[in-house]
Amino acid sequence: MLELLGERWKAAEPLSEAERRQVLQAAIALAQAEDAAGAARLKRDWAAKLAETPEAEAFRVLTDRPDVRDVAFRRLASQVAGVGELEAMMSRYRAKPQGRS
Repeated sequence: MLELLGERWKAAEPLSEAERRQVLQAAIALAQAEDAAGAARLKRDWAAKLAETPEAEAFRVLTDRPDVRDVAFRRLASQVAGVGELEAMMSRYRAKPQGRS
């Protein structure tokens, strides 16, 4: 998942909304896999990039050894997934030729 972003965490320019969502999705996957070492690397590499974004608190929660059975974690994971699904639907809609539904 993060392979698509490469080493964007080193770049000076801020992450796009889609890139920030990819980082959050990676954090969710690592938490669900109970990969503490992977989550620690993710936090080390990406925390500064996300620090001043609307996703900062979600990133902190997701990379701070969350209990994946907790309702708050599940709600947050659902919100991140829901945003991705909505954006994918809108992309498909925009890709349709005008005048067709």
